[in-house]
This record gives sequence, C-alpha cells and structure tokens, in this order.
Amino acid sequence: MARVKFVRAAIGPILSGLQSLPSVAWVPPAVIWLGLNNSMMYTVILLGAVPSIANGLVSGVDQVPPLFLRAGRTMGATGLQGIWHVTLPAALPGYVAGLKQGWAFSWRSLMAAEIIASFPISAWAWASCWRTPAPTATWPGSSRPSS
Repeated sequence: MARVKFVRAAIGPILSGLQSLPSVAWVPPAVIWLGLNNSMMYTVILLGAVPSIANGLVSGVDQVPPLFLRAGRTMGATGLQGIWHVTLPAALPGYVAGLKQGWAFSWRSLMAAEIIASFPISAWAWASCWRTPAPTATWPGSSRPSS
C-alpha cells in the first residue's frame, strides 16, 4: 500500500480516520451487530488496534532510504524479493512502533468494551431501543394516538 500511489490515496485516509476514531465508539454498533459476547470484544479490540499498526507499517516503508532500494535492485532483489529482503527489514522500526501503539490502543479498547459489557442490562436496553418502534404519543385529554 505504501508504494502504490492510488491504493495509498484510497486507503490512507480511511486508515487515518479509523485510527483517530475512539475505540469506545465501536462498542455500541458491535453490541447491536454481534451481541454481548467475546466476538464483540474481539471486534472492538481489532478495530482499535489494526489502523495504528497499518499506519506504523506504512510510515516505516516511507522511511526506507532510497539507497537501500537501489542497492537491493543492484544485487538482484526485485519484486517480492525486494520487498521481503530489503523493504520489510528496513521498515521494521516503524512497524514495531505501530505494534506498540496498537498494543496500547487494544488495551484501551478492551477496557472500554469490558466496562460497557459488564453492565448488560444497560447495554441491552440501549441496543433494544434500535429494534423496537417508537411508542405512539397521545395528547392530554385525547383518547386516540396522534399520527
């Protein structure tokens, strides 16, 4: 993704947006879609951690010196060999930094999901308000519901 311009232009803003979104915001939709179980927590943890790990890898690839790439091409490392033997090892510091940040975000996501899931009555009440139709209101003094 880091070396292909149109893929980076398409996916880069999405990753940055997902990374800036607080992982607590993913808990209510995950409760609605998956229910209160472990898969909901795994989803929230992954949605909190993966964007920062991917951004770390992209920034690590961006910081690979062009001299390394030219030296790899001179030694015959082109295509997948160049990526595997030159680019990925040179991008390792950025990737490790993204892993550290992803680890911190995943812990924060886990704490948020655990706190919300530990009160299942409030979570289910919140989730059920999306599934039930709104009650019909009646005006004081009238016997029929307003429409």
